[in-house]
Amino acid sequence: MKLLSNPLERINSKILLKITVLVIIEIILIVGSFGVLSYFQSQQFSLGNSINIAGKNRYLTAKLQLETERYLGEASDASQIKAAMNGLQSNILTLKQGGMISGVDLKPLPSEFFELWNNVSRNSNLYETSVNQILAGANTTTSSALKTTTKEIDQFRKKQFESIASDLIASSDRLVTQLGLQTDKNSDALIIYQVIFGILVVGILILILYLVARMLKPIFDLTQATSKIKKGNFDVSVTPKGTDELSVLAKSFNSMTDSMSLSIAYYELIQNHCDLTTRLEAANEELETKDRLKDEFINIAAHELRAPVQPILGQAEILRRRKKSGGTVRESNSSSNKKEIEQLDIIIRNVKRLLRLEQNMLDMTKIENKSLKLYHLT
Repeated sequence: MKLLSNPLERINSKILLKITVLVIIEIILIVGSFGVLSYFQSQQFSLGNSINIAGKNRYLTAKLQLETERYLGEASDASQIKAAMNGLQSNILTLKQGGMISGVDLKPLPSEFFELWNNVSRNSNLYETSVNQILAGANTTTSSALKTTTKEIDQFRKKQFESIASDLIASSDRLVTQLGLQTDKNSDALIIYQVIFGILVVGILILILYLVARMLKPIFDLTQATSKIKKGNFDVSVTPKGTDELSVLAKSFNSMTDSMSLSIAYYELIQNHCDLTTRLEAANEELETKDRLKDEFINIAAHELRAPVQPILGQAEILRRRKKSGGTVRESNSSSNKKEIEQLDIIIRNVKRLLRLEQNMLDMTKIENKSLKLYHLT
């Protein structure tokens, strides 16, 4: 399990994941740029070979034309003109299909150049047809009486072959020109792709540097905070950003500084414990003295309050009974008598209220002293 946990932790590392993704993108860009550049260079090399083989048509056409003129002038035989014709046809066919020719492994001609190749092949076939006609006429013409006419025909055919050869060379030149233009386009595209891939590679490198700088910033903050703690300043913290390992480290650092601050405060509290205990004992004694004085004051005040209130209550109740029961019926029902009774009721009610207040004060003192007794009335 331990052997498996370490790779899993590496995989779950967000920092490592970011760097790995960027490195993979960088590798893909480098490999892709290498592949694209290699492809264009291969295309350039192939087009260059095609240009050379297409340009060879001019030489082979001139050679065929020379052999034709020599044949018409009876300076060569049919085998030489056929060999020259086969060489030209083989060169044209290999130019389209590809293959080994002149020590070069030629790739097939791109499809966009087939129309130009067809023009070259058409002119070549026309030349071959004309040559075959000459050879066929030579085999059937044996009479000496026709030699003068044959010479005139040969002069005409010579001009005809010159025209066909000129067309064949012109079509080959057009093919060479278009191949050259395609080569120039590929060169321009190659430069553009090189620039694009260069910009992308530089951009990825800048992004990697940016991420590395972002990763190093919390480390610099932690270093500065550690220096402050070393100097004795524990009131420092590091602001965590994100959810990666450095953020967890910053939170752990803040928790550590908080724990150290609490430990130092606790140590100082222990150092001052004796002094605080003495102060607390003195304060406790002072509170007990004040509480005792308070209880004494309440008891004295309650008794002093009861002393004048009790006679007032008694006298007021006596007067009320006299007013209510004494005198004639008319006097008892008079408005002035009723008003006096009401006033006595107010006095009695307020006096009883003072007595309840005094009793509550005494009960409160008993509650604080835990001496209050409760009785259950049945």
